[in-house]
Amino acid sequence: MGKVFTILLGVCFAFLGACTSTTPTAFRVTNDAGRPVAGAHARIILLDAGMPLPLRSGTFEEVAKVRSVGGAISDADGVVELPIVGMREHLIEVEGPVLRASDPRSAPTGVWVYRPKDASLVARGEDAITLRIERVE
Repeated sequence: MGKVFTILLGVCFAFLGACTSTTPTAFRVTNDAGRPVAGAHARIILLDAGMPLPLRSGTFEEVAKVRSVGGAISDADGVVELPIVGMREHLIEVEGPVLRASDPRSAPTGVWVYRPKDASLVARGEDAITLRIERVE
Protein backbone atom coordinates (compact mmCIF):
# COMPACT_ATOMS: atom_id res chain seq x y z
CA MET A 1 0.00 0.00 0.00
CA GLY A 2 2.86 2.42 0.87
CA LYS A 3 4.53 1.93 -2.51
CA VAL A 4 1.29 2.63 -4.39
CA PHE A 5 0.77 5.80 -2.33
CA THR A 6 4.33 6.96 -3.09
CA ILE A 7 3.85 6.42 -6.83
CA LEU A 8 0.47 8.19 -6.76
CA LEU A 9 1.95 11.13 -4.86
CA GLY A 10 4.80 11.36 -7.40
CA VAL A 11 2.35 11.41 -10.31
CA CYS A 12 0.31 14.15 -8.58
CA PHE A 13 3.44 16.29 -8.05
CA ALA A 14 4.49 15.80 -11.67
CA PHE A 15 1.03 16.90 -12.83
CA LEU A 16 1.09 19.94 -10.56
CA GLY A 17 4.59 20.83 -11.76
CA ALA A 18 3.31 21.25 -15.28
CA CYS A 19 0.80 23.83 -13.99
CA THR A 20 3.24 25.80 -11.83
CA SER A 21 3.64 29.37 -12.87
CA THR A 22 6.98 31.09 -12.84
CA THR A 23 7.86 34.74 -13.10
CA PRO A 24 10.35 35.50 -15.87
CA THR A 25 13.00 37.79 -14.37
CA ALA A 26 15.75 39.56 -16.31
CA PHE A 27 19.35 39.72 -15.10
CA ARG A 28 22.36 41.41 -16.70
CA VAL A 29 25.73 39.61 -16.77
CA THR A 30 28.79 41.87 -16.85
CA ASN A 31 32.53 41.35 -16.58
CA ASP A 32 34.74 42.86 -13.88
CA ALA A 33 35.08 46.03 -16.01
CA GLY A 34 31.28 46.44 -16.09
CA ARG A 35 30.85 45.52 -19.78
CA PRO A 36 27.95 43.23 -20.81
CA VAL A 37 28.88 39.58 -21.39
CA ALA A 38 27.10 38.12 -24.42
CA GLY A 39 26.84 34.34 -24.77
CA ALA A 40 27.12 33.53 -21.07
CA HIS A 41 25.18 30.46 -19.95
CA ALA A 42 23.04 30.99 -16.84
CA ARG A 43 21.03 28.39 -14.97
CA ILE A 44 18.77 28.76 -11.98
CA ILE A 45 17.79 26.21 -9.36
CA LEU A 46 15.18 26.54 -6.61
CA LEU A 47 17.16 26.08 -3.39
CA ASP A 48 14.59 25.12 -0.79
CA ALA A 49 13.51 21.58 -1.59
CA GLY A 50 11.41 21.28 1.57
CA MET A 51 7.71 21.90 1.95
CA PRO A 52 7.16 25.58 2.82
CA LEU A 53 4.58 26.49 5.44
CA PRO A 54 1.74 27.28 5.53
CA LEU A 55 0.58 24.47 3.27
CA ARG A 56 -1.59 25.58 0.39
CA SER A 57 -2.04 24.45 -3.19
CA GLY A 58 0.72 26.81 -4.35
CA THR A 59 3.31 25.25 -2.04
CA PHE A 60 2.67 21.80 -3.54
CA GLU A 61 3.19 23.30 -7.00
CA GLU A 62 6.47 24.92 -5.90
CA VAL A 63 7.78 21.64 -4.50
CA ALA A 64 6.89 19.88 -7.75
CA LYS A 65 8.96 22.49 -9.59
CA VAL A 66 12.10 21.90 -7.46
CA ARG A 67 13.57 19.34 -9.85
CA SER A 68 13.26 21.75 -12.74
CA VAL A 69 16.37 23.68 -13.73
CA GLY A 70 15.89 26.72 -15.91
CA GLY A 71 18.60 28.12 -18.10
CA ALA A 72 19.30 30.63 -20.84
CA ILE A 73 22.09 32.34 -22.79
CA SER A 74 22.73 36.07 -22.35
CA ASP A 75 22.03 38.31 -25.35
CA ALA A 76 24.28 41.02 -26.86
CA ASP A 77 23.45 43.35 -23.92
CA GLY A 78 24.34 40.63 -21.40
CA VAL A 79 20.68 40.16 -20.45
CA VAL A 80 19.38 36.72 -19.58
CA GLU A 81 15.81 35.88 -18.54
CA LEU A 82 15.39 33.24 -15.83
CA PRO A 83 12.22 31.70 -14.33
CA ILE A 84 11.62 32.53 -10.65
CA VAL A 85 9.30 30.24 -8.66
CA GLY A 86 7.42 32.11 -5.95
CA MET A 87 9.30 34.12 -3.32
CA ARG A 88 11.79 31.40 -2.35
CA GLU A 89 15.58 31.53 -2.70
CA HIS A 90 17.23 30.38 -5.93
CA LEU A 91 20.79 29.57 -6.87
CA ILE A 92 22.04 31.24 -10.06
CA GLU A 93 25.15 29.88 -11.76
CA VAL A 94 26.70 31.75 -14.68
CA GLU A 95 29.48 30.53 -16.93
CA GLY A 96 31.12 32.93 -19.38
CA PRO A 97 31.16 32.24 -23.11
CA VAL A 98 33.02 28.94 -23.42
CA LEU A 99 33.49 29.21 -27.18
CA ARG A 100 35.54 32.41 -26.89
CA ALA A 101 37.90 31.02 -24.25
CA SER A 102 41.16 29.46 -25.41
CA ASP A 103 40.60 26.74 -22.82
CA PRO A 104 36.89 26.09 -22.05
CA ARG A 105 37.83 25.15 -18.48
CA SER A 106 39.12 28.69 -17.94
CA ALA A 107 35.83 30.42 -18.81
CA PRO A 108 34.78 32.89 -16.09
CA THR A 109 32.09 31.68 -13.71
CA GLY A 110 29.99 33.05 -10.88
CA VAL A 111 27.48 31.73 -8.36
CA TRP A 112 24.87 33.77 -6.50
CA VAL A 113 21.88 33.26 -4.25
CA TYR A 114 18.87 35.28 -5.43
CA ARG A 115 16.29 36.31 -2.83
CA PRO A 116 13.10 37.48 -4.59
CA LYS A 117 11.60 38.95 -1.39
CA ASP A 118 14.08 41.84 -1.47
CA ALA A 119 15.48 41.26 -5.00
CA SER A 120 18.98 40.76 -3.55
CA LEU A 121 21.84 38.79 -5.05
CA VAL A 122 24.51 37.39 -2.73
CA ALA A 123 27.77 36.16 -4.28
CA ARG A 124 28.91 32.67 -3.25
CA GLY A 125 32.60 31.88 -3.30
CA GLU A 126 35.44 33.69 -5.01
CA ASP A 127 34.33 32.92 -8.58
CA ALA A 128 31.88 35.83 -8.60
CA ILE A 129 34.83 38.23 -8.88
CA THR A 130 35.28 37.67 -12.64
CA LEU A 131 31.58 37.99 -13.49
CA ARG A 132 28.86 40.15 -12.04
CA ILE A 133 25.10 39.81 -12.24
CA GLU A 134 22.35 42.29 -11.43
CA ARG A 135 18.59 42.22 -11.69
CA VAL A 136 17.19 44.33 -14.53
CA GLU A 137 14.10 46.29 -13.53
